[in-house]
Amino acid sequence: MPNGDIQPEFKERLAYMGKWLDIYGPSIYNTKGGYIKPQEWGAITQNGNKMFVHILKKDAGTISLENVPFKKVTKAYLLKDGTDIKTALQKGTLTFAAPAVTDEEPDQVIVLETKS
Repeated sequence: MPNGDIQPEFKERLAYMGKWLDIYGPSIYNTKGGYIKPQEWGAITQNGNKMFVHILKKDAGTISLENVPFKKVTKAYLLKDGTDIKTALQKGTLTFAAPAVTDEEPDQVIVLETKS
């Protein structure tokens, strides 16, 4: 604004993003794009042995990741609170149920800790 202040609605959005990054920053900072391009349900980022699966679609259902570049998932959990996520890895395809995406939480991030 002319007085140097930021509009109230922008302050709300910036505060929301700051709170989001406090929780989900590890899935963005110091990562690279996932081993597959973005999909209809969302996208993947990676950092070392961790894959961050960003579920962006409401009612995504069961996610199947084909040709995964690892042999084992040692741990799978929601980034926001550590809730365990059940996964199944068979013949190079990893499947799991996508958590619910809501207007309040438009990006559910699952952390997959993996071993090659």
